[in-house]
Amino acid sequence: MKEDFSVKIAMSMSPEKGSFSPLLFAGDIYKGIDIISNLGYDGVEISIRDSESIDQQKIIKSLSRAGLKAYSIATGQSYFTDGYSFSSEDKLKRDIALGRMRAHVDFAQALGCGLVVGGILGNVRVKLGTDTDIEKRIIDCFSQFAQYAKEKNVEIYFEPINFYLTYFICTLDEGKEFINKIDYDNVTILPDTHHMHMEEKSITGSFRKHIDLIHYIHFSDSNRQAPGFGNIDYQSVVNTLRQQKFNGVVSFEILPLPDDYTAAKQAIKYLKSLLNVN
Repeated sequence: MKEDFSVKIAMSMSPEKGSFSPLLFAGDIYKGIDIISNLGYDGVEISIRDSESIDQQKIIKSLSRAGLKAYSIATGQSYFTDGYSFSSEDKLKRDIALGRMRAHVDFAQALGCGLVVGGILGNVRVKLGTDTDIEKRIIDCFSQFAQYAKEKNVEIYFEPINFYLTYFICTLDEGKEFINKIDYDNVTILPDTHHMHMEEKSITGSFRKHIDLIHYIHFSDSNRQAPGFGNIDYQSVVNTLRQQKFNGVVSFEILPLPDDYTAAKQAIKYLKSLLNVN
């Protein structure tokens, strides 16, 4: 029997600036932590290029002082900023990507959170099941990483990404097919409404179909801004999640428009209005 509908609200931010744009307070995470705490968020999603290059203890202490929980580490910056991916033909780049992911697992274990995984696969210009060499490289790296995460009791939230960034896995159906090939029970699907808006025939239908594999969701409107600033019907999305008794995290992965503070305030105010909570 499922638990009652429950949502924890998080904001995606980063301790450093990078080429990945939909993050708030990038390079100013400690200011961001204080702001989102005051705005009523439950926690954060931390987008990190290299977990070994940051002050982990300072982040842990800052979250504790602000009364916030880390819900995940997002891992795509290793590819988007540095070019390391699981699909690279260069074994050294794959090995570096795998080393980065293991370091993220270690930090996630310390934080007591999961990992968001999607971009680290790289910009793959073939579909799942059509190029055995590329798929073999990805599955080999992912399996090693998933095994390491399982040993550390870290959940992996696997995110299908729209076709502008990859052809490999774009829909929740394809995400489930990939998870079945990996076959690790610590890997679940992370739907991102921005990607779903472009890839899914029905956003709400896809949520209903895959709800048992969903513990973590990205909310980002059609224009990558805060929900309510685009044209996705979030009331229908929230109603569906309520009907399906979703119990997990909704994290905003959004552009800092018109600015970080306004985006953060808009996101939580809008979601709480849909949830009918103060």
